[in-house]
Amino acid sequence: MITILIVDDEKLERRGIRFLLKREGDFQFLEAANGKDALGILASNHVDILFSDVKMPYMNGLELTKAVREDHPEMEIVIFSGYNDFSYAREALRYGVVDYVLKPVDPNEFHKTFQRVMENISSKEEKQKQQNRKEDYLKKYFFLRYLYSGKEEDFVQLEKLTDETEDDVSQFSRMVLVSASNGFFETEEEHFLTSLKEEVQREFYYVNLNSNESIFLFAEKYTDYHVVVEKMYRFFAHQFDSECYFAVSKEIEDRKNLAEEFKALEGMLEEQFYQPHQHLFFHGEKQEEKKADPAEDSEIMEQITNDIQYKDLPHLRQDFQKLEDKYRANKQFSDMYVKFVFSGILKELLDQMDEMDEKMLSKRVDRLYRCKNLKDVIAIVDEALQEYEHCIQEQEDGFRSEITKVKSYIYHHYQERNLGAETLSAMVFLSPGYLSAVFKEETGVTLNRFIREVRMEKAKELLETTNMKISGIAKEVGFSNNSYFCRSFREFFGDTPEACRKGTEADEKQIRKLLHRFENLKFRKKLSVLMLIAGLVPVVFLAFSMQYGMTNQLREKEQYNLEKILEQSVNSIENQSQIYENLVDYLSYSQSLRNIFDTEMESDYEKYLKYVKVADPLLQMPTIYHKEIRSITLYSDNIEVPHGYTLLPMSEAENQQWYSRLNEGTLMQWSITRGGNKSIIASRKFYDNDTIKAVLEMRLDYEKVLSPFMSQITDNTGGMIMDDNGNVVYADCSMDKKYRPKNIENLKDISDKYYISQRTMKDTGWNFYIYRPKAVSENAIHKLLLKNIPLILISVLLLSLLGYVFSIRMVSQLELLTENMNQINMGLRKVTVQSKSKDEVGVLIRSFQRMMDQMNHLISEVYESKIQLQNSEMRALQAQINPHFLYNSLSIINWKAIEAGEDEISYVTLALSTYYRTSLNRGETMTTVAKEIDNIRAYLKIQLVMHDNEFRVVEQISDGLNDYMIPKLILQPLAENAIDHGIDVSDNEDPTLWLTIREEDKHIFFEIRDNGAGMTQEKADQILTYQSSGYGVRNVCDRIHVLYGEKGEMKIESTPGKGTRVFIRIPKKTEAKVL
Repeated sequence: MITILIVDDEKLERRGIRFLLKREGDFQFLEAANGKDALGILASNHVDILFSDVKMPYMNGLELTKAVREDHPEMEIVIFSGYNDFSYAREALRYGVVDYVLKPVDPNEFHKTFQRVMENISSKEEKQKQQNRKEDYLKKYFFLRYLYSGKEEDFVQLEKLTDETEDDVSQFSRMVLVSASNGFFETEEEHFLTSLKEEVQREFYYVNLNSNESIFLFAEKYTDYHVVVEKMYRFFAHQFDSECYFAVSKEIEDRKNLAEEFKALEGMLEEQFYQPHQHLFFHGEKQEEKKADPAEDSEIMEQITNDIQYKDLPHLRQDFQKLEDKYRANKQFSDMYVKFVFSGILKELLDQMDEMDEKMLSKRVDRLYRCKNLKDVIAIVDEALQEYEHCIQEQEDGFRSEITKVKSYIYHHYQERNLGAETLSAMVFLSPGYLSAVFKEETGVTLNRFIREVRMEKAKELLETTNMKISGIAKEVGFSNNSYFCRSFREFFGDTPEACRKGTEADEKQIRKLLHRFENLKFRKKLSVLMLIAGLVPVVFLAFSMQYGMTNQLREKEQYNLEKILEQSVNSIENQSQIYENLVDYLSYSQSLRNIFDTEMESDYEKYLKYVKVADPLLQMPTIYHKEIRSITLYSDNIEVPHGYTLLPMSEAENQQWYSRLNEGTLMQWSITRGGNKSIIASRKFYDNDTIKAVLEMRLDYEKVLSPFMSQITDNTGGMIMDDNGNVVYADCSMDKKYRPKNIENLKDISDKYYISQRTMKDTGWNFYIYRPKAVSENAIHKLLLKNIPLILISVLLLSLLGYVFSIRMVSQLELLTENMNQINMGLRKVTVQSKSKDEVGVLIRSFQRMMDQMNHLISEVYESKIQLQNSEMRALQAQINPHFLYNSLSIINWKAIEAGEDEISYVTLALSTYYRTSLNRGETMTTVAKEIDNIRAYLKIQLVMHDNEFRVVEQISDGLNDYMIPKLILQPLAENAIDHGIDVSDNEDPTLWLTIREEDKHIFFEIRDNGAGMTQEKADQILTYQSSGYGVRNVCDRIHVLYGEKGEMKIESTPGKGTRVFIRIPKKTEAKVL
């Protein structure tokens, strides 16, 4: 239970506070009459909240607060006082009190204060919980780090944390690793822990690894964990719809063995891949050693690759079944190896389907690797295989590819007049009627309708973006008859082609209108326009000159960048090719390798030993160190029986694609194999005199060798490689559709629209080309131009401003002086026009200004002397009032009213205390907007009670004005007059008083308005003059003029029978002139 200490020298005050606290809840209360007694109580009792008065004997509330903060920094403290003094509040807040509550206490405000106190206590409790969670998180964090890394430094950190807090992490003796599916531990964790402890009737420490795996640590040593884990399995099986697998460690005697035991548990759980029906695995049970043997799978995998490449669906299904049967029958392979093999098939299948993007492919592969057993792995690949079969069958059915080709042709040849079913059907080898029917079935619109839509959209674009004649646009989009084009256009868009041009006609009318207005402008405005034009011409010329120079630089830089990119790419590939050539040279001159095809072997066994000990290391080791080398093969007539892929008979070489392209000589030659699995072949002949003894073939990965060049084909870049015979080795481009050449394998299509760079590779004789569309750089140039537009606009604005200012200073001084005189005649006593010139107008302005200064000085002297006298009288009156006695008396009345249940008396007492607190204000003449609002609200509350709520008060107060300084008591006299002379004497059925306070530029606007009896405007104007019999409102007006001079304004507007409006407008200031 929360304990509260109440400290106040007035017993009735303590009783009142206790009465309000009982409304908030059930608490334990302690009381003290002064700060000294309170310290004695705190020394022997735990206290959560302290409520203290400020003014007390022996030790006041602020001294008590300071002493309590030293010994009890977490205690919540609330101060009560009858003084609305900022110095008291500031000192209290410095000691960290929750609130500074004014007497008499408003029950509603007290409730809000107590709520903040309770929120602070709850917040501190929550912070402590967060600290505990943080420590628990750190223990689990270093525990998991050590499990996965096994590093000594992680173990030391774990030991340090567990030594500081002796808990279950440091006391366990057995570890259970649980694997679940479908993110079980992410969704069900908070639901099962308590229930599981009740089920197994044992305490455990729980550590979550991820959404599918968790560890349970048990402390008991002498327990049959077979029984415990079986209970856990039954619990999960009955309570939750999730497959769970359990691996149980041996007894852990040393925590340093944690990482080793964890790895052992992970290995035990791998059994679920082949044995999905076994759920419990215990340490000591024999586990088959998992291994991967790629050599046994290579033949089936190669067959499947060929089946996919050649779209041989029957054989693809048969070979996939072979691989599936092999892994179902043989469980010696690790689950990761099996997933790797099947993921390779999955990628090859999905790569052949056009609609499959990289994101979808990544999701499929990720789903495969998340599978828990072989059955699910095969199901995912089989699903992809069925999709592939369906895709191939759709392609063989035929229609979609023809429709795509037709649509593409229409987009690029819409301007051909004879474009129709006859022309298009011949292009795709279908009859016109059949093509029309298929097109309608596939697209939902007829062929002719589609052609018309393309033409109309292009015509609209030309109308809006060019100045071409309508007849020219008709011919451009394939219409020979202009009237037929206009009719078709209107039918399609519902408007004529001429309507698209109305924007241009409107522009011409606007120009004529502007010229006419310019002719009628006054001279000073014409002068401003001419100055603007004279200054703008050189600015625009300079901007476009700079733009032209920067454009040329940008184009030269683009060409230079292409050349540098191509140079770096080709140099990188040349460096690689030199490595391969050196390797081939080394193998060519290797005597050990030559002995294989020069020496006659006595037996097959001797050949086998020679191959294994000599050929295999020489031909297979480079493939390990150079990932780009797929294989190295030696062909020779002396090799009668193939030895893997490294040694083959010469007859095998003659069947290869590249063999027919070999030239005479011993130099290394380069070629490309075509098909789905492209390779780069580097080959060389071995001669004995003029006889070919052997051929060495190095098969290189196509993409890895060319990757330095291919990696540059991004961001609207294209590239092509051609061999010395003009055959395309590689061609690709990464461009938006609008920039792509028609045929990326034809140099003629890469015309003047592209920047292009060419370089020849010395070793191979291959020509490398890289290109980028000029339109991309042109767009960059346009953006550069747009960046200069703000500079031009700023120049226009500056020139306009200078022209305007220059013209104003030349011809407008006399007009300003006349306007200022009219304003003074209306009541404004401020000279707004200035002049330093020595001409007649300047002399007149300065004379007028001196006259007005003398008048304002005389008025201020009269006002200030009168206000000073009034302030002296007010201070003398306020000095006779004892605020402490007044507020304590009001506070006692308030407590008595609250205890008696007289809420209205309490309500009026609080309003009266607020009114006097803001009115007296220690005799100060200035106050803040916030305090003035409090004052008028308190006054109006009392008036509403006095009038039995017979009128309404409507407030319209803007935010952000509270801290501005204003004269004190400027609203209360206005409200009093509105009630006494307006609302009270009115017959209005809905009497209302409006209070408005808002911000107006650099001023604050105050308004009191009523819908009462009203008066004539003549009588209203007399109220602010010395002819008025009243004093309060006129006093406010006088103070406004004295404090702010002509910057302040007060005015009364009234209509008989409709009401009166009084408003004040004063400058916004945080400090003001004080009288």
